[in-house]
Amino acid sequence: MVNPDLVGHIGYFSIIAGTMLVAWKDIRGWWPRMFGDVLVATMGVMLGVSSIWLWGSVFLLLDIYGYQKWKKEKAI
Repeated sequence: MVNPDLVGHIGYFSIIAGTMLVAWKDIRGWWPRMFGDVLVATMGVMLGVSSIWLWGSVFLLLDIYGYQKWKKEKAI
C-alpha cells in the first residue's frame, strides 16, 4: 500500500516547485503544479478526507485554467 504521508510530501513539493517556475514566468511550471494537485487530491481520497480531495480538485481546475490562459496569451 502507498503511504499517504509520502504522497502528500511529493505532491506539496511538486506544487512548490511549479509555483516557483510560474513565478519566474516559465509556463512549464504549470505541469508540476497540476501533478501535485492530482497527488494531493489522491491523498485525500486515500485518507477519506473530503476537504483534501475536494480542494485539491478545485486547485487542479484552477491550474488547468491558468495554464490555458498562459498558453493562449503566449500564442498572441
